[in-house]
Amino acid sequence: MVNLVSLLNYSERTIKRRLKHWKAYTSYNYNSSFYVLPDIPEFDQYGIWKYRKIFFSKFGNLNKTLKGIIDQSVAGLTASEISDILGLSAYTFLSHFKNDPNLQRHQHNGRYIYFSKKPNIFEIQKTGRDEIRQSIAESDLPSDSDSVIILAELIKHPKDTIEQLTRRTRRKGIKVSIEKVRNLL
Repeated sequence: MVNLVSLLNYSERTIKRRLKHWKAYTSYNYNSSFYVLPDIPEFDQYGIWKYRKIFFSKFGNLNKTLKGIIDQSVAGLTASEISDILGLSAYTFLSHFKNDPNLQRHQHNGRYIYFSKKPNIFEIQKTGRDEIRQSIAESDLPSDSDSVIILAELIKHPKDTIEQLTRRTRRKGIKVSIEKVRNLL
């Protein structure tokens, strides 16, 4: 804005009015201080366009962009997925959206997943997320030989929790994660 004011010799208010009339996009990072005319950006499948380290969205500001990418996702989004899409660390701003009336978040395995608040979209996203979880669970199993040792330990100690069973198995020299044991069982 400072550059435009000095270059065009207009007031900031006049320039903002003109930019709005031209339907210019504002950046969703750098405090919305960068602008681009609408025929320049080539948005990706998420509606994001990057110029150097400046990000623009077809949805508008960061608030609208977050809601837009979550609404169009097929399985909701984790903070890590949001960070990858936006090119920003979502961990720095997602806490501001925990009570947003247009979003909902659900915790699974210690991670939050952000879903659309629209009931029809939410149901599709929830089904999509369940399918992702299932495919991860199926592909993230211990080897057959490790599975035999885990199951033998479970037979010996049927009252063990998954955490205890994993620790017991590790003592036997089997490097296996709690998630893999959980997926096996």
